Amino acid sequence: MKKKLNKLLNKTILNDIFIMEMVFFIGLLIIIYTNFKMNLYFGLYFLGIILIAFSIFLYKFRGNRGEKR
Repeated sequence: MKKKLNKLLNKTILNDIFIMEMVFFIGLLIIIYTNFKMNLYFGLYFLGIILIAFSIFLYKFRGNRGEKR
């Protein structure tokens, strides 16, 4: 069971594309949340845009897509 779990983790969580998707998703959630709280947390809106841009940058300039680290 432990061997199967390690194999599953290596295919999903340790995958570079998974990490890029999580950075993109976190940035998207920050933007959606701050649309409702724009006056209080304007800095988080900018952070969400930065995270999404960073995710796209990693995806575009990554040599081998989908490879383990």
